[in-house]
Amino acid sequence: MFVITHHFGALNTGYENLFGLKQASIRLGLEYGLLDKLGFGVGLNSDKNTWDGFLKYKVFRQSKGARRMPLTITLFASTAIYTTKWDDPTRKNYFTSRMSYAFQAIFARKFGDRLSLQLMPSLVHINMVLFVKIKTT
Repeated sequence: MFVITHHFGALNTGYENLFGLKQASIRLGLEYGLLDKLGFGVGLNSDKNTWDGFLKYKVFRQSKGARRMPLTITLFASTAIYTTKWDDPTRKNYFTSRMSYAFQAIFARKFGDRLSLQLMPSLVHINMVLFVKIKTT
């Protein structure tokens, strides 16, 4: 499946930013369900020219009957790498400094035709963040 995702900026930025339209980023992605329980995808995001990939695996599916399962539990892992030029070329930078990772355990339950709830504890790791040196006197 080909997916186009568009994220706008904040609406309260006013007319100067066209109420968030000028701060928009777009992601073009390809996603595929390899098996009934396993999916993967790759994509390119316009923010910092970031390439990403993910795996998603459904461990349990909510069901009734002899093998009753009250929740759907899915595991998700992704990695991304941004490919824009370094802000500070004088600093020692490594390939791994451009990478970030995200992990989620997704717990979902459908309570009928009108209500579903989902809990997604997440862990995000960014290998290198912007460091601002504070001068002390």
